[in-house]
Formats: sequence, C-alpha cells, structure tokens
Amino acid sequence: MTGISADPALDEWRTYDEFAAGLYQFCFREFRIAVASVWLHDLGHQLMTTGIFLGLNDDDAEHSRGGGHISPLGSVAHSDVQPA
Repeated sequence: MTGISADPALDEWRTYDEFAAGLYQFCFREFRIAVASVWLHDLGHQLMTTGIFLGLNDDDAEHSRGGGHISPLGSVAHSDVQPA
C-alpha cells in the first residue's frame, strides 16, 4: 500500500491466503474508520482482481464492488527470505 494507507498502524487486521499458484485472497479491516475489504487476486492466469468494500455510513451497512486488470510492473526475488 502507498499513501495514507501505507501505515501499518491504520490496519487493525489484515491477512492473505494463496489458494493455488498465483491465486490469492487478501482481507483487511481499517482501524480508524468502519470499513473492511475482501479481494481475490489472480496473479498467475488472467491477471485480474475483484473484491468488495464493506462499511458503515450513518449506521447503515453499505457495500461496493471493485476490480480490474493487473499490469505487472516488475518483480523482486529474495533468495535469503522465505514467505511467511
């Protein structure tokens, strides 16, 4: 994340799982505002992402969808570090 969302202190909870080679689920919940998100990233086959934002607006539950095409800009390999 970049910008204001880059501060790890702003996230109350975040996680990701790899379901298959290149297929990831990413979830987070914001600390300061009532919003959460669940995203599916296909980084291996179709290079697309889709997800949903969940939140509160004047105590009413709201949701919105998002998604798009992924354009790889590069990659980094760390041979001395194993994935978490």
